[in-house]
Amino acid sequence: MIRQFIIFSFVLLLSSQLLYFEGVVLFPITKLILIAISVSIVLFFLFLKKSEWRNRILLVVFTTCITISLTDLILRPVISDKIWYRPDDRFLHRHYEYPELHRFKKNVEWNGTVYGDLAAMSGEKKYRVYRDVEFITDQYGFRNYPVADNDSFDIIALGDSYTYGSGTTQDSIWTSQLEKISGLSVYNLATPGGPWAELMNLQLELPRIKLKKNAKVIWMLFSGNDLVDYYGDPDFKNLKRNKGWKKYWAMVQGWRYRSPISMLIRKNKSVKDSVLIKSTDILYYKPHEDTNYQDKMSEISKEKMVSTLDYMKIICEQVNLDLTILVADSKTTLSINSFKPIVGRWVNGNKVNIIDLAYFLLKQILVKDFRIISDSGKVEQETQMFWWNDDTHYNNIGNKVVAEIIYEQLKGDLLLPAE
Repeated sequence: MIRQFIIFSFVLLLSSQLLYFEGVVLFPITKLILIAISVSIVLFFLFLKKSEWRNRILLVVFTTCITISLTDLILRPVISDKIWYRPDDRFLHRHYEYPELHRFKKNVEWNGTVYGDLAAMSGEKKYRVYRDVEFITDQYGFRNYPVADNDSFDIIALGDSYTYGSGTTQDSIWTSQLEKISGLSVYNLATPGGPWAELMNLQLELPRIKLKKNAKVIWMLFSGNDLVDYYGDPDFKNLKRNKGWKKYWAMVQGWRYRSPISMLIRKNKSVKDSVLIKSTDILYYKPHEDTNYQDKMSEISKEKMVSTLDYMKIICEQVNLDLTILVADSKTTLSINSFKPIVGRWVNGNKVNIIDLAYFLLKQILVKDFRIISDSGKVEQETQMFWWNDDTHYNNIGNKVVAEIIYEQLKGDLLLPAE
């Protein structure tokens, strides 16, 4: 009887763990072990006198788990394009050594058709704006063309998805556009995350990046969510680090996270309420437009954000890097919220250069007859926005205008003599 109990428990435990390691079930392993053992004990005593029932149940549970795990494994290469509608999501993973940071898969060369994050959240195909995108990463997992050992750079670009250019092809993101019009070499160090993660990325990667004379950091901050992002200790020495087997376990976790079945389950969770439709074809993201929420969060994150800004200035001064803060806004927040006063006061107190993109974009709208939307959501002038209609991010025109704005501001610098 004891032998049968052990066999029964082991088989159930093994089959449940297959689901766990494949990523179909995303519970912590300790919970799965307890669940499997508990189920085996209950079933064993429940059907103790009916061994044929017990054996049948054992067979059904085991074959079901095996079938689901194998199906999930087979589906990975088959339906990846349908699950991951953008390459930056598809190739993103946590840094294996520093799990609070993210990297893209190294040496990616991907070409395909994408659509916007807001269209995906809405669940409505009619809102999708399809475009062809090239997505390339270097040997370090950042959105750059491959870097040679002797390459040196004039500019390090820091930021989040607005800087690595989510939803936009490689040659059209603002860092690529800036290289074209200025002749300067730009290294894109952007990954998903907030200002604290961007500070950590700079501290981690700076030792390997060769810099030219008068090099600078252009740090794009995003007023839409930078106040609600995570903030940790700004000192890189205190960053959580995986060593030994934990690094390999982090790789396993990355594999598990990309389970197709698990992704489909998570993808079907409704986020439609986060999408705001201001006209027949233009989508907005409600949390970015909620200035009351931003103001509330500023009281929580203000000191941590200022501490992060302080530490960034110290890091740049240590290696003689000029720091320029670039403030980006979401589609409708070409307006004031708590974010800008916080950054503005810090910039004024520390004599750091700042470029408020909202000011220049509004000038472009007034001068060039760009799309204007009334409070009722009616399109009053049908021309072109700076953002993709179905996305929270800049389109090709928006990225180009951002690059031109930066270029104009740099003209007075020693790097760029005025024309």
